[in-house]
Amino acid sequence: MNGDGQRALWQGRAPTEARRSPEAVSEAEERLRVVVAHAPIVLWATDAAGAFTLAEGRGLETMGPLAERMAVGRSAAELYRDVRMIEAGGRVSSGESLLRRALAGESCVGLAEIGDARYDTRMEPLRGRDGELVGVIGVATDVTERVRAEAAFRTSDASFRTLIERTPEMILVHRDGRIVYLNPAPAAALCQGKPDELLGRELDELVAPDERRELAERDEAMKSTGRPAPVREFRLQGKGAAPITIELVGVPVIFDGEPAMVSIGRDVAGRKEMQAHILQTDRLVALGTLAAGVAHEINNPLTYVMGNLELVSRQLRARADESRRTEMVSGPSIATELEDFSAALGVARDGAERVRRIVRDLTTFARSEGDQRALLDVRAVLGPVVHLVSNEIRQRARLTQDLRDVPLVEANEARLGQVLMNLLLNAAQAIPEGDADAHEIGVTTYTDDAGRAVFEVRDSGSGIPEEVLGRIFEPFFTTKAVGLGTGLGLSICHGTITALGGEITVRSTPNAGSVFRVAIPAADLRRRQAPAPEPPPSTRRVRARILVIDDEPLIVGALQRTLTHHDVEVSTGAREALDRILAGERYDVILCDLLMPGMTGMELGDALARELPEQAERVVFMTGGAFTAAAKEFLDRVPNPRIEKPLDLGKLDSLIHAMTEEARRGRGTPG
Repeated sequence: MNGDGQRALWQGRAPTEARRSPEAVSEAEERLRVVVAHAPIVLWATDAAGAFTLAEGRGLETMGPLAERMAVGRSAAELYRDVRMIEAGGRVSSGESLLRRALAGESCVGLAEIGDARYDTRMEPLRGRDGELVGVIGVATDVTERVRAEAAFRTSDASFRTLIERTPEMILVHRDGRIVYLNPAPAAALCQGKPDELLGRELDELVAPDERRELAERDEAMKSTGRPAPVREFRLQGKGAAPITIELVGVPVIFDGEPAMVSIGRDVAGRKEMQAHILQTDRLVALGTLAAGVAHEINNPLTYVMGNLELVSRQLRARADESRRTEMVSGPSIATELEDFSAALGVARDGAERVRRIVRDLTTFARSEGDQRALLDVRAVLGPVVHLVSNEIRQRARLTQDLRDVPLVEANEARLGQVLMNLLLNAAQAIPEGDADAHEIGVTTYTDDAGRAVFEVRDSGSGIPEEVLGRIFEPFFTTKAVGLGTGLGLSICHGTITALGGEITVRSTPNAGSVFRVAIPAADLRRRQAPAPEPPPSTRRVRARILVIDDEPLIVGALQRTLTHHDVEVSTGAREALDRILAGERYDVILCDLLMPGMTGMELGDALARELPEQAERVVFMTGGAFTAAAKEFLDRVPNPRIEKPLDLGKLDSLIHAMTEEARRGRGTPG
């Protein structure tokens, strides 16, 4: 620093120091020189003509070639002529204009842009002892890194704001209850158009009246404690839109430099709808489990009811025949009366058979057997379904059926039955009650040109509007009133059929009805053979030795009385029956209940398979429904015949006959 520059500085800035002795001034100037030389700034000064009289500071090291232009005697105006200065408020000026204003006595501040570097620059008039302008003193601080960081922050802030603008969550900033910022989501949900339409409004105007007080208390608690508000559901309402339920969480923030609240809301209508559908599905699953359990409990008494009815009916017919032969000799007797009794029992037996069919059909849809598939005739699956939905259809339309031949398909019986049931119920619900003669629901089966099994369900109902026709297979989509549908039926149908490699399509005309068409590929019979047909009832009686095992005494009693043309022994416990067989007793047929307390029929079957395989082959398992996972696994792995309760006595008789003849042939015993 030269002497003239030092004196100029002290004349303008340090009058106290100027009154010191020359030695003291020299010492102070030296200290100042050391400080300035090591400061991370550029300290410069000019004379009244704008020529540099001082340029010091470590900041010169970052200025590169520009530092040479700040040498004493060089023109400051020449240096600053091409420097862009950004003043407060964003005004852009040249560095030279700021310098001239400072030389005229004005304090000037700006951000100097010199190449890629940025300097906070301050220029102050420098005055002599008598107050006259003797030059300018300036300080430049390198703020390049700070400016870059601020630019990056602004970019990040813009990205963050873009994220907020596009998020589906509702974000509202409010101060003293009035909305000062919001993203588009609340306006879209409340049919308000642009977000600007909600700016400046009171937040509680959007909340249901009975919840406004709680909203105010929530905001007051946040304001007083500075803590976020917990999640709480509120109902919002807007113009032209139904109220929506949202989850709202509140957080105190500083927004635009002042305290405010931000409320973040999420529309939970979709979630609540999903929860309702899941609850409905859970109810259906529970209903299926209940149906299976009820069916099991009904099947046991039905077994002995039907068995005893069959027995009494046979005996009455035999006595009637005997009485009729007697009447030919002694005149009228009780033959006619016995025949009437037999007919009455026949009606009762038919009623029990109807209950049996209903229970069987019900258990078809109560099974939870995963995706186990079998060879099925669509027409055979359709029969039980029609029985189950006939009452629903009868009130609305006439049911017609045109069931032409179709190939066998490989499918899960319960799932395919559910598809048929859903389509028939949809058809029925598309028709109003009260005028069944004017409407028709038709079911058709046929084989298409591709060799697929096809069934169609058509109705003369209300049809499906064109604008929603493309969405009917979407999960949870429904046009039915609340409580009349889950929106899952057609979606489940679509998933089931496409999983089989098939397709489901629909044609519909508003006010003229709909036709749902399902096409399923034919089964590959080279891989899987259809079950062998059941043997016809035998006309030749073969007397068999039979063991009946069931924990229900009335069932074993009924079977013992019904199977009078065989040698029948009974047991109400699997353990006792196993001991009897292991002790040496042998049977042509062993009728064994699958599920019993103590030792189960499954355990008995496994024990016989280990100890006496030839007797294990004689076991016929009786099932009453409500299969456990263990029971399903067992029936899948054993080849033994099984027969469902309540027992079809005709099928049972044929099965006993076939197994007895097989056993006799194996032993070389004549029939």
